[in-house]
Amino acid sequence: MESVTHTARNFMTEIYLVRHGQASMGQENYDVLSALGEQQAQWLASYFDEHNVQFDQMYCGTLQRQIDTLAPVYRVLASKSESLDEPQQLPAFNEFDFMQVIRLFLQQNPGHHSDTPTAKYWFRLLKLSMNAWSTDSLPHSPDTERWADFVSRVSSGLSQCCENNSKRVLVATSGGVIACVVGTALGLDARQVVRLNLQIQNASITRLFKGRDGWSLHSFNALPHMSCASRADKITYA
Repeated sequence: MESVTHTARNFMTEIYLVRHGQASMGQENYDVLSALGEQQAQWLASYFDEHNVQFDQMYCGTLQRQIDTLAPVYRVLASKSESLDEPQQLPAFNEFDFMQVIRLFLQQNPGHHSDTPTAKYWFRLLKLSMNAWSTDSLPHSPDTERWADFVSRVSSGLSQCCENNSKRVLVATSGGVIACVVGTALGLDARQVVRLNLQIQNASITRLFKGRDGWSLHSFNALPHMSCASRADKITYA
């Protein structure tokens, strides 16, 4: 396994995509890690440290939940490396505005409103809203990001990660971005990308390699740092 990894690092760019820790769903400001989200980020940092996983460069979006997920990882790994630069913040890795997408869907489909929303309701509503958005079926204005624009900016961010010939890169981002990258690598359609997005766990790791023939998926939505029984009930999706 070590020789395979070594060969991959010699000839490919390896990207670790990490979803942010649990955010503050249901609170006034979603873009804040919960106490559990902060703990998930710490577990992630400890995992990389204990397994000697080193990165040549780190990136994140400009959303606070992404920045704060990456912070402990950088702090721990930078303490043992003199060559690791501070993380770069790229708006290309920001999540799409899912609340705007939901509002537009409900504007068009008022029958889906609920006065007593449950977690199951929000899950289904997000799925329906994203499917409509991904087929360009929602009303839009000049400040509305379309699906094609979202895919394009994520692709641009990936390209930027590879410009400096880094061998192993870490990106702290969000579920929509990760699903978009995996969908592009596997040639999935928009509906399949939406399904992937709704499966992605907080602080999970998705790994891809870029070789001469483009991107290939190594692993998806992994939680090796939360695989013990004592953390089984700490797995979250928001």
